Amino acid sequence: MYHQKIEDFEHLLPFVQKAIEDFNNRPHGVLNGFTPMEVLNGQLPLKIDYSEQLAIAKANRIALNRKIKTCCVI
Repeated sequence: MYHQKIEDFEHLLPFVQKAIEDFNNRPHGVLNGFTPMEVLNGQLPLKIDYSEQLAIAKANRIALNRKIKTCCVI
C-alpha cells in the first residue's frame, strides 16, 4: 500500500481489503506452509523438525562439491 496514492478513507478501504485477503490466503512459514484460512478451517500444520535431514543434505552437498573438479581457476 506504500506505493499507492490514497486520498482518503474511502479510497483506502479497497486496498486494506485486498491486503487482508492476500495475507489470509498466502502460505506462511510459521504455519508450515498452510494459509491462515486453512488453519482457521481446521487444518493443523504438522510440527516436524527437519534439522537432521538438513544437516545430512548439507554434508552430502559439501562432499559432492569437494569431488567436482573445476575446469579453470580464476
